[in-house]
Amino acid sequence: MNVTLNMGIGIVPIITNALAYAGIAYFAYKQYQKQALKPSVWKMIIVMLVGLFSFSFDWSMSNTMLRFAILPLGVWLIFLVCRGNKHRWQKYRSFAWLGFGANYLLLAATLLSIPLQNVLYPTDKLSTHIAKVNNASIIRLHPSAEEVSLNVESLKEQLSSMQEAQLKSDELYVKIVLESDQNNRQEQFPYLLIGTDSKWGSGLSTVIYVEMDGKGIITSTHDKQLYYRFEKSLLQEGISDG
Repeated sequence: MNVTLNMGIGIVPIITNALAYAGIAYFAYKQYQKQALKPSVWKMIIVMLVGLFSFSFDWSMSNTMLRFAILPLGVWLIFLVCRGNKHRWQKYRSFAWLGFGANYLLLAATLLSIPLQNVLYPTDKLSTHIAKVNNASIIRLHPSAEEVSLNVESLKEQLSSMQEAQLKSDELYVKIVLESDQNNRQEQFPYLLIGTDSKWGSGLSTVIYVEMDGKGIITSTHDKQLYYRFEKSLLQEGISDG
């Protein structure tokens, strides 16, 4: 089964970016107040937006793209437009540079959001991926799966204490592909857990596969897969929901 996941936006980067934009607005207001030659507000905003443009390089950290501004292309453009009028350049120069500096305020907001996101929403905790289970159920993905249903109480009971386990993929491959009957091959994770929600604000979109014995699950996000092992099975006899 192929599932396409989109990376959601968590509440932490939204808040840190909002703080960065608030900081940019504050610095623009303070500069506007103390400047003798005051531009019109709408022109000031346009100059700041143009000032944002820069030659930069990207670097990935913790699955987050960081952009480092190097050359102030927008500032140079404003200078070229204003170079024939000294007073005009004096009027807009500080706002052009503030636009360029805004790149680093936004970068700082991104850098701040990474550790905060990891502390508030640790991706190795199953409770981050599965926070609400009242409407949870399972569906069969493979003909080899038995007709069973989800034991919601068992899932609730074990959810908060679960830690990531080690899945030995080489042994799993030997068991499923090399040792099984090629005409009657069994799927190791033949169920899909549905009807659950990730922790509010995490921005995670997770697909959850349940192991045949009901004691193991794989959580699959846009960038990684994690395996968890339960002491008690999550499955019970009965008609499945799919």
